[in-house]
Amino acid sequence: MSSSETNPKGLSGLPMKPHSDKYKEQILLLDPQKPVYVYRNLHRKCWSVRQGVVRFHCDIIVLSEAQFIVREKGRQRVIAERSKNVHAFVKGFLKKLEYCPCKLREVYYNPYTTETFVCGDEPVLTADFAVLIKSEKMKVFKGDKKVTK
Repeated sequence: MSSSETNPKGLSGLPMKPHSDKYKEQILLLDPQKPVYVYRNLHRKCWSVRQGVVRFHCDIIVLSEAQFIVREKGRQRVIAERSKNVHAFVKGFLKKLEYCPCKLREVYYNPYTTETFVCGDEPVLTADFAVLIKSEKMKVFKGDKKVTK
């Protein structure tokens, strides 16, 4: 089998990144000791996971020690140009969520209406963990309890 059959090329001609929703596969695609940056990929309609470069795409991922980051300069460019760019993401460490005794709360971000990620009307900057899920709408949930290791 040729490399083009095992790793098809994307529109740019470069090999496409893998799509993985299983923790056991995800952990092999990056360095678990370093944080990842996860952002909503509008073209693929999934999450892109970056650690230096994009390592993989997924529909679900769990992060511990989550930081919700919005780059203000990028947000202002979105507002001024009315065009989308990657400027907001969740930074954290890949974890396997085995059990969560707490209630997850939905986190929202819209560059036109909020300056940060928010939960209700409250800004969200950090969380013990975050669960990023692709559904009808992309959803990010935050939890207050630690993720089981």
